[in-house]
Amino acid sequence: MYPVSGTVLFEGKPAAGAIVKFYSADAADKNAKNVVIPQGVVGADGSFRLTSYKSEDGASAGSYRVSIFWAKPSKGGDDFDKLLVPPRYLNPGTSGLTAEVAASPTALPPFQLKK
Repeated sequence: MYPVSGTVLFEGKPAAGAIVKFYSADAADKNAKNVVIPQGVVGADGSFRLTSYKSEDGASAGSYRVSIFWAKPSKGGDDFDKLLVPPRYLNPGTSGLTAEVAASPTALPPFQLKK
């Protein structure tokens, strides 16, 4: 595992509370069972750190397709009222977002999301 950090901005502003998930682009991993999907929660400043097994441990080196989920929580807190990003960002196959994790600590360029 290598530490991975990045930033998510939507229309130039931090996407605080968004969930970022990294899916291996390696074809051999697509059919594997128990595949770990590194993920992180975006902070108030737009930054995130990936977690795979334990808090902020990062991800394995390699190529990834990325999805981002960001929605307004419902008043009850158990569900969501409204997506805050276009639906294309929810799926790593349609988001158009990719990342390369090096075999060393990696600071990714910002993910710049648009309407």
